[in-house]
Amino acid sequence: LARVEPIVTAAMGTPPMALRGDLWAGVTAGPATLGSVVQASFEAKAWVPQYLTGPFSSLMDELPNPWLRDWLDYLSFALSGLDATGTIAAAVVYTLGDLHRPGAYLDYPLGGSEAVIQALVKAIEAPLPPPNGGGPGGGGPVGGQVRLRSRVAE
Repeated sequence: LARVEPIVTAAMGTPPMALRGDLWAGVTAGPATLGSVVQASFEAKAWVPQYLTGPFSSLMDELPNPWLRDWLDYLSFALSGLDATGTIAAAVVYTLGDLHRPGAYLDYPLGGSEAVIQALVKAIEAPLPPPNGGGPGGGGPVGGQVRLRSRVAE
């Protein structure tokens, strides 16, 4: 993370609410971003915007650890659906900064992803609530069905 710390500073210096996709983006994002970009550029001894707008793979070029390279490539894919050569660096750098801030932790579902799938199946197959908001003593008919490896007619 030390290599990207100045770039994290620049990426996190822009509030997401200041970003927009029109010609006024400079007006809303500029004041919030300019100070952090200049500070980060001095710390990195490089012009930071080139790293923020380029592919994340450009920041991975000097990583000697193959496992870490693979993990960062996976993180890029998880964020954008593309590997590090196709993922804009700002997204990955922001995520790395967010994961490493004091007090941060990464949660996983209890029981893994299988537990998430089982909860979805349970919700789909649950009896429907009684009409008119219902009350105690009786559910409606069975809800939906989950069918694996089945053709869909409609």
